[in-house]
Amino acid sequence: MKIQKEDLAKWETDEPNLIIDSLLIKKKITDVEKALLINLPGEYKDYVCLVADQACGPLDGLDSFTARYNEKSRVTVMTVLSSTDRVVTSTKLLQESIYDHRSLLPNGLIAIGTNYDDDADAYIIYDVRPDSPTYKNVFHWRYYADNLVVGDGLGLLALSLREFLHKAALENELQPET
Repeated sequence: MKIQKEDLAKWETDEPNLIIDSLLIKKKITDVEKALLINLPGEYKDYVCLVADQACGPLDGLDSFTARYNEKSRVTVMTVLSSTDRVVTSTKLLQESIYDHRSLLPNGLIAIGTNYDDDADAYIIYDVRPDSPTYKNVFHWRYYADNLVVGDGLGLLALSLREFLHKAALENELQPET
């Protein structure tokens, strides 16, 4: 489903009236696809165009989300959805590691943002693998501790980017399951 301006009602950028040439935005999207060897879904392309490829954060106070794991839900605090340059940088860093026993982000899962949980930084992961059963799902990943298994180490935030954009909430509105 197409992402429209109304879907960004709970989000803000530093320069909300910034207008960038649509050809430049299309080139940035193509650059991401080439750099990460992926095809981005239409909803993500819509989003990038609407925010003029700027970092985007939830409005003050509306920075909490519920990530669903197999056995429980965890409240997470959102920091930012990244610009395309940062998506490429973060994704590539998470695809390699000098450390043993560390999960590496496979091709087709991309880091579109960062957030916090109870322990440290975490990432917002978007599945852009068209043949995946979780295609276009948005996940919470505590990369420092969790594997990349859906429900186990990847907590489901939303079934699509559009749905995720609507889920921003006040922390006291969310109740984690124990």
